[in-house]
Amino acid sequence: MAIELAGVTFYTPRDLSDAGIRRFFPAVRIGTESFVSEVELGEYRDLLAQADIETDRFLPLSEAAARIGVSREEFEGLLWKDSLVPFANTVAFENRWYVSGDDLTRLDPRFDTENYVSLHEAAQEIGTSPVLVDELIRPEERWPERVNGEWYVLRSSVRSLARSPRFDKERYISAYEASLGLRVSTDELRRGMEKGRIPGRKVEAEWYLPRETFETLLAQKAAPEPGA
Repeated sequence: MAIELAGVTFYTPRDLSDAGIRRFFPAVRIGTESFVSEVELGEYRDLLAQADIETDRFLPLSEAAARIGVSREEFEGLLWKDSLVPFANTVAFENRWYVSGDDLTRLDPRFDTENYVSLHEAAQEIGTSPVLVDELIRPEERWPERVNGEWYVLRSSVRSLARSPRFDKERYISAYEASLGLRVSTDELRRGMEKGRIPGRKVEAEWYLPRETFETLLAQKAAPEPGA
């Protein structure tokens, strides 16, 4: 049964169900019956058209589940946990559900690979242990909760860690390692950096020299004394 009001046709949910449409729309209620406008129905069909051609934006549920390595049933449990459907663009047509990729990135960090990486992957990228990365990453730099027992952290934070003197072995050398190469005491180097005579950066309790500084000091030490 459909009715027309002010030039707009309204359909009942049963009409839509018979047509293979399972999505609930904002509806008006007249007496005991709810109706959905053809305007909303048109917007819905536009979404379905995009789901067919914009595979980066819309995914069938089975494909979305496969991307994060869970079954379709497990994935549906994620979608409708607590009996809520928190997705503006989750749609269905002819018994096939589509979910928006934008919504997926808000559901699970495994879909948002541009911004998130697992703690173990982050540790591999930096070249250290997951335990140390876990200690260094602040709460606001990680996904609010574990996903399948794994923490996910912001890629931007991982990049910042990788550039720090502690992990950037290409640009920095620890005071201890530098002292071995220069054959001086670590304390002597540290005092030089503390007083500003030698460029250096302190990270927690450890001092680091730029490798350029280390190479310069090494060359100066190897150079013959004037008049020798």
